[in-house]
Amino acid sequence: MPISFSITGQLHLSNDRLSRNEARDWLARVALWFESVGDVVLDARLVRDSEEKPALLVELHSVSPPVEIRLGGSGRVRVAAVTTPAGPGYHQYLCDLLHQLSIDHKFSWLPDDCSDPTGYFLTRERPAVERQFLRWLATACADQPRAVGLPAEHGYTPVGEVLTPFGPRSHQWA
Repeated sequence: MPISFSITGQLHLSNDRLSRNEARDWLARVALWFESVGDVVLDARLVRDSEEKPALLVELHSVSPPVEIRLGGSGRVRVAAVTTPAGPGYHQYLCDLLHQLSIDHKFSWLPDDCSDPTGYFLTRERPAVERQFLRWLATACADQPRAVGLPAEHGYTPVGEVLTPFGPRSHQWA
């Protein structure tokens, strides 16, 4: 089971509801903000889901799926991310970046609606993140793994005994 987190924030609205166009415009501004934070953003693009609702997908690391950011009509900002493939440093960086996003865009995260198995988003305690990732890695390596932190269809040529985002490794490494 990968390490992922989801957090919810709340915009301070002057009206009761946001239209889809207002939500899309806010997400577009957030996409520009991500692109302004430097070379860390590989891609930031607005998409529409099956219900035509806007979502922002931000790709920050080549081995991790894009971070998904949504804004509902009530002003709820929802962020979901899988951080396992890139590791604990990426998890910490992303959490810190999202805190800066809320400061720069003047909204608040809701601590009671935060799901982070490492606890880092709320506590900023690095050792806890590292322990959680080591537990995940120990579990992933317990049964003679073929791939650690990679999608099932991913492979290398030549194929190693254990595949990781950083290249093939031996079973002894696992």
